[in-house]
Amino acid sequence: MSDTTKKPPVRMEVPKELARGVYSNMVSITVAENEVILDFAMMMPNGQDAEVVSRVVLTPQVAKNFMSAFQNALLDFDIARKKREKSAA
Repeated sequence: MSDTTKKPPVRMEVPKELARGVYSNMVSITVAENEVILDFAMMMPNGQDAEVVSRVVLTPQVAKNFMSAFQNALLDFDIARKKREKSAA
């Protein structure tokens, strides 16, 4: 398969024990030469301590791809929200 040929989308399955997800209201990002570590945490309002609820370790390239995809998803969300607000007005 050449680089210009589109690959079929990857099918992702979420195991039942992960399906509920976890809540996080903060993230700490650590960058090393060969990895990027995202520590998602939860901190109570007015609290002093945060508890890490999930850690994700990525290669730098995967982190770059994630950043781009995440940014695009948020831009799409904002565009759709503005359209809804405009049509509701």
